[in-house]
Formats: sequence, C-alpha cells, structure tokens
Amino acid sequence: MQENKKIGTRINIGLKENVITSLEEASGVQLPRAYKEFLFLGGVMANMMAKPTLSYEVFLLEQDMWKERRDMCVESMKKHGINPKSSFWVFDDLYYEQFTLFYLGQGEDPDMYLYSPCYIGNDGKVFAGLEKIDMKFSEYINKLIDYSKE
Repeated sequence: MQENKKIGTRINIGLKENVITSLEEASGVQLPRAYKEFLFLGGVMANMMAKPTLSYEVFLLEQDMWKERRDMCVESMKKHGINPKSSFWVFDDLYYEQFTLFYLGQGEDPDMYLYSPCYIGNDGKVFAGLEKIDMKFSEYINKLIDYSKE
C-alpha cells in the first residue's frame, strides 16, 4: 500500500498509531504487524472494506464493527457445525455471509482463511467450509491492490 497511495478513485490515508492501539485495547487482542501496517498505511478509508460513507476508523471503533463481524462469523460457523479452533480477526465480509479472516497468535503476517456457509463441492453438494487461502495477509493485500487496478 505504501507504493499505492491511490487505489481506484480514492487516496489511502492511514490511521494514527494511537487509534490502532485503541482498537487493540477495545478488542482485547494483539494484532499482527502486517495488519497494523495495513491500518497505518490505509486504514482511514481502506478501499477494500469500508462503506463509502464511513471512515474505517469510525467503522471499526465507534460502531464496534470488528466485534459485530466476528460475532456474525462465529454464529454462522456454529450454525453450520464448524467450531473455530482459536481466536481470529475478521478482515472482511460479504453481506455478513462470507468472511475473510486470520487467526490471532499466528505470527506477524498470518495465513488468510475464507469461511463460506455455502461452498459447492465437486460432487454438486452444498456445504459450509473454512478454507485456508494460500497467502499470507500481506500477500493477500497486494493481490487485492493488483486486482483493484485492473
């Protein structure tokens, strides 16, 4: 993101370090360095996640969106018989149904996962699943940036 100050039509503006610290305190978790760097470089209007009318700072902190996303993801997982193995952070969601997340305590650049309540298997059967994406967080962000430039 440092090399891509503008993605699409928006200019990325980072969150101040004290806001990132406030997020960690409010959530009670230690966020991985790669995610904190992402917030620092482009968190005010994180183009890939925030609703257009809200800054990511408001989106995460004042509206407790981090908690709402996590709770909705856990609820959906449990409804479909999946018990999360450890604490995780929901990075993004698609209509509160499909979630991109990473597990906490998995290093400074954690692996990314995708949870969806309706995968369609090779046999045509629909099932819920939590799949590891073959990318670390920083790699995933870079792919999203590249995709948004196309």
